[in-house]
Amino acid sequence: MDIFAFLGGLALFLFGLYQIRTAMETFMKGRLRSVIGRMTAGTVRTIALGTGLTMLMQSSTAVTVVTVGMVESGALEKRKAFLLVMGANLGTTATAWLVALGASGGEKKSGNTVLLVLLCLGVLMEYFQRSAVKNGGMLLSGIGALFLGVEGMGTVMDVFPGLYGILPALGKNSLAALGAGVMLACMVQSSSAGIGILQVLAERGVIPAQAGMYMILGENIGTCVTTLAAGVGTGAAARSVTWFHLFFNVVGTMAALPVLAAIFHLLPQAGTAMGSAVGLAMFHTMFNAFNIAVFGPWIHQMQRINRSM
Repeated sequence: MDIFAFLGGLALFLFGLYQIRTAMETFMKGRLRSVIGRMTAGTVRTIALGTGLTMLMQSSTAVTVVTVGMVESGALEKRKAFLLVMGANLGTTATAWLVALGASGGEKKSGNTVLLVLLCLGVLMEYFQRSAVKNGGMLLSGIGALFLGVEGMGTVMDVFPGLYGILPALGKNSLAALGAGVMLACMVQSSSAGIGILQVLAERGVIPAQAGMYMILGENIGTCVTTLAAGVGTGAAARSVTWFHLFFNVVGTMAALPVLAAIFHLLPQAGTAMGSAVGLAMFHTMFNAFNIAVFGPWIHQMQRINRSM
C-alpha cells in the first residue's frame, strides 16, 4: 500500500540520518567539546567550525545542544556559541544536497540495488567486534537507508492526493507556506526530513518553486523547537543561545520574504529555475549563507539585543 511505502521511506530516511549521526558521534566521542574549545578563535574560523562539524555529524541539533551545554558549564563564551549556531545552520544544508543527489540520480533500479547492498553490508559490519568496522558499518547502512528513504518518500502524492490542490495555492500565499513549513518540521522533528520531502515533491513537479522556498524558510524556524527544548532547565546564558537560534532564523526569514516577493514579481522565471531538488538545496544553502554574511559582522550588536530579550 502506498501509505506504507511513504511511511517506510520516511522511516528509512530518518534511520539513515540517525545511523550517520551516531557513527560520527562515536568517532568523535569526547573530542567534540575539546575541538570546539580549541578551535573557536576568530569569527570566520568559528563559523566554519560549526559548519564543518554539522556536515560531518549530519545534525545541527547535536552541535547546538553540545554548544548550549558548554555555555552552561562556562567552557564557552556566548559570542562564540552564537557563531557556532550560525555555522551549524549552514552545515545542515549538506543533507539537502545528499537528498538532491538521490532524488535526481540516474537509473533508479541499478541505483537501488547498490543502495540495498550498502545497507545490508553495513548491517553485517555492525556485528563485528572491532569498533572501527562497526562504526564503518553504521555509516554505510546510514547512507544506504537515507537514499532508499528518499525513493520511498516519492509516493507521498499517492498517499495524499489532496496535496495536488493545496501545494500550488501555497505558492501564492507566503505566510501560509511559511506556517506549513514550521508545522512540517515540528511534525517530523527534523527539518532535514521535511526539506527532503519538499525536494522529492519538487523533483516530481508537484510543488511550485515558490511554495517550496517559502516552506524551507518555515522549516528553518520549526527546527528551533528542539533547540529551545534543550535550553529548558538551564541557566540564563545557555537559554540565550537557544533564543539566539530562534532569533537568527526568524529575523533572517523576515528579511528574506520581501526579497523573494520582489524576485518572483520581477523575474518569474527565477522561481521556475529553482523548482527541483537541486534548486531547493541551492536555495537552502544560499539563504543560510546570506544570513551569515548579513548578520555575522553584527554579532556583538546581536548579542546585546539577545541579552535584553
